[in-house]
Amino acid sequence: MPLAKVEQRGQLLGKLEEFSSDHESWDSYLELDNKLCTLLTSIGTDSYNLLRNLCVPKAGGVNIH
Repeated sequence: MPLAKVEQRGQLLGKLEEFSSDHESWDSYLELDNKLCTLLTSIGTDSYNLLRNLCVPKAGGVNIH
C-alpha cells in the first residue's frame, strides 16, 4: 500500500508510490493520497508522534518490526 509523503522536521515517514495505470486508476490513486493525508492530519499530536516514533528509525539504532 502506498504511503503519503509526510515530513516532520525534515524526517520522512513515507512516500506516495509512483502512479501506474497497470495497477490502479488515477481517481483511485488520488483518493488514496487524500485519505492518507486526512488520516495523518486528523489523528492528533500524541497519536501522530507515536506513529512517527514507530516508523522512523532512531539514529544509530535498528528498528525491529
